[in-house]
Amino acid sequence: MRRTTIILMLWMLALAGMAQTVISGHVMSRLTESPMGDAEVHVGGTNISVITNEDGFFSLKLQETPRMIYISALGHKTSVVDCSTMPDLQNVNVWLAADGVMLNTVFAYSPENIIEKALEKIPQNFTPKEECLTGFYRETVKKKNHFTNINEAVISIFKTGYKHDIDRDKVQVIKGRSLMSQKTSDTLSIKIMGGPHEAVLLDMVKNRDILFYEKDIPAYRFKMEEGTIIDGRPQFVISFYAIGFREYPLYSGTIYIDMERIAFTRIEAALDVSDVPKAVEFMLVKKPRGLRFRPKGLTTTVSFHYDGEYSRLHYVRNIYLFNCDWKRRLFATSYKVVSEIVVTDYKESPVPKSSKGMFGHNDTLSSDIADFNDVTFWKDYNILEPSESLENAVRKLKKRQ
Repeated sequence: MRRTTIILMLWMLALAGMAQTVISGHVMSRLTESPMGDAEVHVGGTNISVITNEDGFFSLKLQETPRMIYISALGHKTSVVDCSTMPDLQNVNVWLAADGVMLNTVFAYSPENIIEKALEKIPQNFTPKEECLTGFYRETVKKKNHFTNINEAVISIFKTGYKHDIDRDKVQVIKGRSLMSQKTSDTLSIKIMGGPHEAVLLDMVKNRDILFYEKDIPAYRFKMEEGTIIDGRPQFVISFYAIGFREYPLYSGTIYIDMERIAFTRIEAALDVSDVPKAVEFMLVKKPRGLRFRPKGLTTTVSFHYDGEYSRLHYVRNIYLFNCDWKRRLFATSYKVVSEIVVTDYKESPVPKSSKGMFGHNDTLSSDIADFNDVTFWKDYNILEPSESLENAVRKLKKRQ
């Protein structure tokens, strides 16, 4: 009888462990009356958060129903949702109002001084601890107007504190899945810069060689723009563009810096691809002989989340635009590759000393995806939900197989 009771208790505990609360819905902007892509949905009292897709949709998978969730987006007031008052947690629709806070447009410092101060304060504004970030990675390849490849993975991002550089930071793929077009003509055997290792390489605050390399800063001109609000906090908005010459391509874009903390919040950067040979050398890792690769654009967005004590990496997106053609063909084919990483949780954890089993910057997820495939794995992990167009693309790809 006692043994039966113990087994029953273990079974009930197992069921309790498997129980899951799903909170989903849409985030809309009252200012534009349109869906809010890239809005952050954060679970109060935890490290758990997700990003809305381009349709403004989000989905959170939790072990228990939280009390509050917080929704924030660039230039909008943060909205707080009391889950206990929601009749349907899988249909949470939130409208974000534009933030009408008047920002002081008279500054005592030049934009160059503000950026210099933000760089100096990285060790105190960004986490000094070794941590493991749980991230979701998605990569889509679009040929002309249809998707040809979709790769997804749950990754562990091991990061040292921000007083160190990225030399010891590592990425490990936990599980992955892929859907590829079976048409031979859709196959593109090239490798461009990117992959899950972007979580290390594109942390522009920690990897200062990308944008804030000391010798490159004089090659940029900075301009103060009208301030804005992110997550309820006033931000300096500084635009920049290249005025100098380097042997590698430079960027133009916008930097958002927390006014109170003088901490980087968000960076949007577009690579100058006007010098084609330099852009090709920067973007392209490998291609077949005879294939011509012509870059048309590369834009990068990196954002950081502030937890009330420190900031850390939260979201990375790269959009590659390029044409490919064979030397004897008359017309080129346009491609768009979008890769995204969203950090959904984090915890203190030592960075592994060994690189064995880690995902390197030269590794390709699509070629190794079979090693990580597990269809039953994904139900417990928070991910960046696919947009409606991506879901349609998946259905079309399945029909073509």
